[in-house]
Amino acid sequence: MIDRIVELDYSLMRLLNGSDSIFVDGVMAGITEPLTWSLLYVAMIMLVVRNNQRASRVALIIAAALACVLLSSLVCNGLVKPAVGRLRPYQDPAIASWIDTVWGVGDDSFSFFSAHSANTLSLAVFMALLVRSRVLTLWLVVWSLLNGYSRVYLGMHFPSDVVMGLLCGAVIGVAMYGVYRFAVGKFYSSYSYISSHYTSTGYDHEDVAMVVLVMVATLGYVLIRAIVEYGFTEIRL
Repeated sequence: MIDRIVELDYSLMRLLNGSDSIFVDGVMAGITEPLTWSLLYVAMIMLVVRNNQRASRVALIIAAALACVLLSSLVCNGLVKPAVGRLRPYQDPAIASWIDTVWGVGDDSFSFFSAHSANTLSLAVFMALLVRSRVLTLWLVVWSLLNGYSRVYLGMHFPSDVVMGLLCGAVIGVAMYGVYRFAVGKFYSSYSYISSHYTSTGYDHEDVAMVVLVMVATLGYVLIRAIVEYGFTEIRL
């Protein structure tokens, strides 16, 4: 069973890893860099602050969101990676000779599973359940999947690393939302909003749209930066 998964990983790596374009290399390197998404994290915090009147509830939400990232990192980097000890694709002797990597992007830790995927999807699932906006949910999932794909493209992870990271992130996101809802039930009154101006959990659609706009603008920044650094002449599809 494990041998079949490894063979499938090798086959998928040939399809998904790298390209003949340093422009795309630049885009993927930008997407995979956590600091690229700093404004998105700020926008999420502002969404929570603007739509929750009590400071204690804001603090609870932010703490739960941080717990998603910290817990997924702990499970991945602190427990699973050392226990499994799988080499990253560019370190694997069986395939290292043909794996495409990007200069300046690397990691000496083990490969299984992807912390990027676990972190982003745990946060995406938590925020999706919290806000209950289909548009925001779609964009958050796209954001997480792009991060996951970038890891395969850059030779940092196998596809199965990303899939397992996404599964772990989804479970942690749901679990932390459950913990949050339990705490809310204990200490706060619960309301259901029926209005075209708000989501069912009371988040202003205009504030939600601002988070999506920041996400789109960040992707635009990544593309523009790659164009400025490498130019369209380097795009070879």
